[in-house]
Amino acid sequence: MPRVVHRIMKGRTGRVRHRKKLSRKDHYSTTNDTAYVNLLKWITKNGFHGCSLSPAYFHDTGRGLKARKSIKPGDVIVSVPERLLITTTTALNSYLGPLIKSARPRLSPVQVLSTFLIAERSRGILSFWHPYIDVLPSEYNLPLYFTAKEVEMLPEHMKTAAEKQRHEIQTLFKSMELFLKRVEENLHISSGVFTYEAFRWAWCSVNTRCVYMLQAKNSELSADEDHYALVPFLDLLNHSADAQITAGYNAEKNCYEITSWNNYSKYDQVFICYGPHDNTKLMLEYGFVLPNNAHDVVLFNLDDVRAVLSVPHSEKNWQGKLKILKDHNLTSDLSCSIDGLSWSLITALKIVAMNYTELKKYKRSFSSMILQENELSAVVSGIAVCMIKKAMTSLEHTEAAYKRLGQSSGSRNQSMVLELIKQQKEILHINLEMLGTGTVT
Repeated sequence: MPRVVHRIMKGRTGRVRHRKKLSRKDHYSTTNDTAYVNLLKWITKNGFHGCSLSPAYFHDTGRGLKARKSIKPGDVIVSVPERLLITTTTALNSYLGPLIKSARPRLSPVQVLSTFLIAERSRGILSFWHPYIDVLPSEYNLPLYFTAKEVEMLPEHMKTAAEKQRHEIQTLFKSMELFLKRVEENLHISSGVFTYEAFRWAWCSVNTRCVYMLQAKNSELSADEDHYALVPFLDLLNHSADAQITAGYNAEKNCYEITSWNNYSKYDQVFICYGPHDNTKLMLEYGFVLPNNAHDVVLFNLDDVRAVLSVPHSEKNWQGKLKILKDHNLTSDLSCSIDGLSWSLITALKIVAMNYTELKKYKRSFSSMILQENELSAVVSGIAVCMIKKAMTSLEHTEAAYKRLGQSSGSRNQSMVLELIKQQKEILHINLEMLGTGTVT
């Protein structure tokens, strides 16, 4: 998932929880770390200069970039020359190019970049990219790296998403095993370099660290849109929902630039924004969650709705209502946030709560519901309260299980899941309060 796309402004309005200040000075410098010293020497030698940022370790976010001087709105905070960008063009112009071009079926941009990273990592210090690859994490905090037990114990919706992601990556790797074997044979690379573990690492490196940079369509690759670029040094910037930036490729200067629209003092941590993501997406795609995330949501599905209905629906009755929901695209975004129940969830609950007569006249009823979307009947409110209480109980059980697991084998994964659960329980509490007063948004 590309991280930086365009200028991103602050997200939700309405109910906003207390947030920490954007600037953070709780750090110690990593500029004496050999790997980072080598990275800075390498990028400087290759045209990178005039940057007002330097690497640092922050206790709440981990590795990041701090301001070496005050930064004002409109300042360019980082500018990386094209020579240092890793794109599919980089791979196609390398020794891997002929093999990539002859691959059948055609490789996707992510497969190409992942293959390139694995091959270059195997070359060690002989690789031009070694100073960059040397500072990449050796593993990631994504659910792809969770143990089977940690995945099994995730909240249900997160577990489903994590298992789907794991299956997709395994399938992607299996689809290119013959190609990777050809790479090993043709380039005389030791067998065992292109393993699933190596591919998982490379895929995570691309998925968590790339920026959005649209490439020209290339018939030698799959039809997937090619909008990926790995940008050394820049990818040390961490995420904040409050960061306001402009980012993109500067064709006049032949570099990838980021302009900040925030104020920073000297030694502050400087941030970018990956987008208005909820914590489930942040954890799944980037391997972290945000405390006090104003974009966080608790997801539901239609099975959750049906499970709490006080009067069991016949299969025919349920299928009729399900058809209405699908016809009106009301089977997604069934969620609640700090702002209340989503419009899709409210409307879906209204349809589910219809009696037989209302169901027969659903077109008129649906139009009426759009006009009165904030009005909940006692029946609809009751269904919502039951769903939320059921979700709360489930989260409490998961929380207790993760705490027990942490007592025997504490890890950052478990701490992250517990923070996600804490945030979601808070959202559910807020919605119970709203429903108690008859307010939904």
